[in-house]
Amino acid sequence: MAHTEFIAAARESLEAIERARAAGRILVSDVTDADGHQYIDLVLEGGGVLGIALVGYLFALERAGLRFLSIGGTSAGSIVALLAAAAGGPASERATRLIDIVADMPIARFQDGDGDAQAFIDWLLKDSGKLFQPGISFSEIGAWVSGASKVVQVRDNFVDDLGLCPGSVFESWVTDRLHDFGVDDTAGLIARMQPGAGQLGYAGGEEGGAQRVSEARARLCLVAADLTTERKVSFPEDAPLYYAEPDGVAPAEFVRASMSVPFFFHPKRCRVPRTPQAEAAWDARIRDGRARALRYHNAWPPTECLMVDGGVMSNFPIDAFHAVGRVPTRPTLGVKLAVSPPYTAIGTPLALLSQLFNGARHCRDNDFIAGNPDFDQLVQTIDTGGQGWLDFKIARQAQADLFARGVRAAHDFLCGHEGTAGFDWPNYKEIRRALAQASQAVASRSARA
Repeated sequence: MAHTEFIAAARESLEAIERARAAGRILVSDVTDADGHQYIDLVLEGGGVLGIALVGYLFALERAGLRFLSIGGTSAGSIVALLAAAAGGPASERATRLIDIVADMPIARFQDGDGDAQAFIDWLLKDSGKLFQPGISFSEIGAWVSGASKVVQVRDNFVDDLGLCPGSVFESWVTDRLHDFGVDDTAGLIARMQPGAGQLGYAGGEEGGAQRVSEARARLCLVAADLTTERKVSFPEDAPLYYAEPDGVAPAEFVRASMSVPFFFHPKRCRVPRTPQAEAAWDARIRDGRARALRYHNAWPPTECLMVDGGVMSNFPIDAFHAVGRVPTRPTLGVKLAVSPPYTAIGTPLALLSQLFNGARHCRDNDFIAGNPDFDQLVQTIDTGGQGWLDFKIARQAQADLFARGVRAAHDFLCGHEGTAGFDWPNYKEIRRALAQASQAVASRSARA
């Protein structure tokens, strides 16, 4: 089983985490339970097949005695977040159940386009960039042109469906896995995530902290991009905009929208319901009076919305559970995939196109972190070793390596690495206390002005 294979690849880091836990050196939250677990919120970045590393990170956190309340993510991050949310209650070891599921995920089958689409995707991923490499030979140019001609064969895929692969195999696979967990609709999923009455305790000393913990509710945030209205969508919170009965929606639909890489997969199409509740929710999206005018001309809300990969607008929604103006009872930890350079040299048309996309999908999240520098302490990046994020034929050994890299990154975050200290929860609370006091002082001055 992949379970033992993956754990064996990460054994050294896991043993170090368990030693640190036994020595009482891991302190990351003031929300606890009777078994000594510490509770956090978690946000996971998107990154295609690199999401296997996220499972390793979650597994390591659970070995350290951490458990999750709210959890969210984009694309691959949303898949892991959804499966983790459905795999058990807040106190359970959910990541353990995900290892075999993710390792046995039929990734190659998710590339479910027709034969022409398959051939074009293979060329696109393997050879499309060779034309811009220095020293390319005439024979290689000829091979590139032959491969590029395949775009003619997939013209109908783009014109009729706006993408190469339907994504149906993926959605069915997620639906089946959720059913195995006993989750078939959104209402059941949200109920599964909630802590029981009196289950959580508070170990901090902040005024009102105990009450906030007693009232805490777990939230799920799966991010997609609504291109029709140019909005970032957070499911299931925004489900009333797109579904007449949001509680009854199969959650697999949410991640099908969140992982729809543009042009690779068909966009997820959502018919907008014509109910008073849905129209009120849509009106709330436009607060400057335009909704009434658009409604008068029967132009609002739209009849259909097209969803694509949430990474187009927010690949790392670290602000999903952020609360300003107070010291948190638990942190929102973030996990990023691959180490991004501070800048990228652009010397070819392909590099320019790539950076246009990367700049758009990272801008919003980077701005939030820049405006909230305390989040630097909460975010860890998993070095994925150059593994391609769209490698749908990834080998089992590469999967185990990604898992181990996720475990190692969690160890370094919690315990430190090569002279760098691990996460310091008391120090982080002091930073948030100073920020809250500064915010209150500004608000007080504004009120007197």
